[in-house]
Amino acid sequence: RWSSEVPRPTREPGEQEANQALLPLRGDMAKRFDALLTTYQQLAETCLFTLRLEGRCHTMYYLEMVIRNGNYCLEDESFEPDPYIITLNADLMELNDCVNASLPPKDELFVFDGLPNLIVHLLISEATFIRKLNNNGIQKMTRNILALQQNLSNFVPLSQCAIMEQAREYYQLYNAGSEGMIKSIRENGPKFTFDEYLIMLRLIHGISPNQEENELSDKAANSLNYSEWLRKLDEAMADYEN
Repeated sequence: RWSSEVPRPTREPGEQEANQALLPLRGDMAKRFDALLTTYQQLAETCLFTLRLEGRCHTMYYLEMVIRNGNYCLEDESFEPDPYIITLNADLMELNDCVNASLPPKDELFVFDGLPNLIVHLLISEATFIRKLNNNGIQKMTRNILALQQNLSNFVPLSQCAIMEQAREYYQLYNAGSEGMIKSIRENGPKFTFDEYLIMLRLIHGISPNQEENELSDKAANSLNYSEWLRKLDEAMADYEN
């Protein structure tokens, strides 16, 4: 409580006031000031949660654009991250500058807490919307992930940023191929869900994850290679169920 209903005693000249100063408020006036303080505290909490939500909304929007509108079947190598990644990084840095100028470190951590986990979840779950993928596309996605990780390290604890490696490992499954992916599951256990592995297996074999089984081309649907690896994936994952 920052007000007092008890009048403060008079001080001798030059005497220092102990502790903090309290306003000599009484009755209804003290209650009104206390209510005003509560109002400002609630407003501050609302602003803090709004900033946290703002960063997540920008992240969800731009990462969906990165994957759904991006081209990951490239003829040439890509040496730059996707333009949407650059825009997202700029937005997050601007948000961080705003937070730094207005809030204590504890609140800054709250605004960005858990953001790397959300990014990893989106990068992996949105893979189902990649229409076609090749090695140059994997290189582009890797640069996207590294650019995000480097930017996050400016305002998120390194212990949280480390999870970004999980997204990079997921897309590196493409370079490992079907055999390497199944071998990794059998030797080290699954790091991803069956559906996430299935999406990557389809991308490896050039099958759009959004296609229904009966809509697949004759070449893909009748591919003994794909069907065999799908069976092996199911067997490998079954060993770790329950």
